[in-house]
Amino acid sequence: MRTFIFGLCLCLLCLTGCVKQQPSPTLPKDNEATWQKFLANSTPHNPYRLQLSLRLGMKGDTRRVTAILWGADTNTIRLDAMAGVGSVIAKIYDDRSTFLLVAPVDGKAYTHQGSNKPMLKIGIPLPLTLKNLADLLTGNPAAVFGRTHGQVTEGSKGYPSYALAERIQGAITLDGQGRVLTWLEKPQGRGWNMQIEYADDNLPSRINLENTRGERAVLLVKEREAVTTIDKSQLNLTIPQGVKVLPLAQYTAQTE
Repeated sequence: MRTFIFGLCLCLLCLTGCVKQQPSPTLPKDNEATWQKFLANSTPHNPYRLQLSLRLGMKGDTRRVTAILWGADTNTIRLDAMAGVGSVIAKIYDDRSTFLLVAPVDGKAYTHQGSNKPMLKIGIPLPLTLKNLADLLTGNPAAVFGRTHGQVTEGSKGYPSYALAERIQGAITLDGQGRVLTWLEKPQGRGWNMQIEYADDNLPSRINLENTRGERAVLLVKEREAVTTIDKSQLNLTIPQGVKVLPLAQYTAQTE
């Protein structure tokens, strides 16, 4: 009897040891191939000048603005936002360290330092930096979502969903071409939800954003202008003489 018990314990120890020595499961090859396509697709199209249309606000109560976004790369960015027929309501300069907004109607300027989502502070429900937006729209999504990922699960319509391991939290769903279809900031929809549609050139043509508080934004790329060069003078934004400079938190957004 003792021999039997001893032998049983020995077998259990061997089985336990075998389980511990088993390698962790690897990701399916097609999922990794799709991720490699995502990385290969992440090449910015510079310089750029984009005509945009945005619908902003709460669900059922949105307002429209138009904008021009341009830059020689995505490190220094200019954006002019307009409401009504060509009425400029905000001129924005962002070089990743300084965010400057000049409001011609108010006769004031607003500054912000750091990268903690300044667009949210000016009434645009975009939980990204202006650089993130420029990277997305110019075809460099890896600069936004990172070049590494965590666990892969099944996402919408059976496409693979990749947990993000750097830069931005959440998960992205990729189609068979490695294009980002969705981004969920947090699991179970507790946060921002983004869907992206593409034009024939495989660059984003429409971005839908919504969060659990009902804030939403719809961004349409109306035109991608053909530009070959953009020099530094075209990116400068100076504060007019006599204009009062305030913290960005004091800015009140204006729309149609």
